[in-house]
Amino acid sequence: MEDDWDDSVSMRLAALALDRGRLTDDLVTALAVRGTLLVDLALRGRVRDTEDAVEFDDPPSGSAPADRLPAEGADSLTDLLRGGPVDQEELAAEHLRRGSWTVRRRLLGTRYVDCRADRTAADEQVLEEPRRREWTPEDAALAAVAGTLGLLATPQERAGEGLLAHTGPVRWLVDLVVDEVDRDHPGPVPARRGQLRRRNPGLTAGRVAHPADRGSTGARGLPVAGWRVSIDHTATFPAGPDDVLAVLTDEAFLRDYAQVLGARLESVESVPDGGSPRTTVRLVVPTLGIPAVFTRFVGREVAVADRRSWTADGDGGHRGVLQVETRILGRTAAVRGERRLRPTAAGTRSTVTGEAEVDAPVVGRQAEAAVRELAMVVLRREDDVLRRWLGTPD
Repeated sequence: MEDDWDDSVSMRLAALALDRGRLTDDLVTALAVRGTLLVDLALRGRVRDTEDAVEFDDPPSGSAPADRLPAEGADSLTDLLRGGPVDQEELAAEHLRRGSWTVRRRLLGTRYVDCRADRTAADEQVLEEPRRREWTPEDAALAAVAGTLGLLATPQERAGEGLLAHTGPVRWLVDLVVDEVDRDHPGPVPARRGQLRRRNPGLTAGRVAHPADRGSTGARGLPVAGWRVSIDHTATFPAGPDDVLAVLTDEAFLRDYAQVLGARLESVESVPDGGSPRTTVRLVVPTLGIPAVFTRFVGREVAVADRRSWTADGDGGHRGVLQVETRILGRTAAVRGERRLRPTAAGTRSTVTGEAEVDAPVVGRQAEAAVRELAMVVLRREDDVLRRWLGTPD
């Protein structure tokens, strides 16, 4: 299979995406092209999902676009999908080089002729006809991505579990590609009958910079709205709000708390600021204990900047503004909210409310659970250390 790129998933997808001989120039198709190139590399054993990272073999692989895709490097697999240096034009050039397409240049632009139109027509019908044979991982991967993109004779629909199960050893990667395509697809596309309806003609492939105010890395990719999940955590302490705040803003406590997290402390600062204390802690936190689907793509630890500023609330308590930021998949993930310390008959009631926002999906919709769990683990451990400092281990 090493040299059999003519029938690869990516080459077949590129043929399906031709719009009356023109390249489909939207960002979602470019993402799907890069995704199927990664699937092709994985089918050839050149991309592997290991416990710690996704590993790539060095080129050559037999395909110039596939060799170029990981060559420039990326912070994560999702960054590679969204902003990699390959799009439809590279696949068109590969088709021309192999003779599976020819080109006609006209006054209104370049048109490509698919010399394997019969194969492409059969691929369009792959979900419509009764299965004559068992699914291969290649056919299932093509059907999953192309069907989610709306390139088949059947109406556009996200690939289901039954089809994804046939992708076999590359299921982990096809799941990610389908998630990303489905997330950025603008809506249902009618069943294709010889003409592809453009899904988002206002976007051009691979040329939209991520908005600067959303933590962009400068890599090419799709602007994304981000995923948000609410955080709500309550705890009680048998000490008054002033005493609780004094501990929370003590540098020695912050160092102890970092040690309990198993984190590597980079810096810690506490500024009294005339009764409105501020703390800043920078540390590298292990991600052990959260879902494996999360750690697979971000590694075993993440760098975190934790900033908090406090003011009196006028009712005997304190209000803290929280901002905790990290970099996940090359983009910003942040928890923003507040912590209220309110007096009670028994001491203090602490309430943390806010939102965790991931500026790019981590691994599909599983980002939500991963961010929530990581935040809750950190808050619970902070509570444990705080109780110990207040002399109440329980």
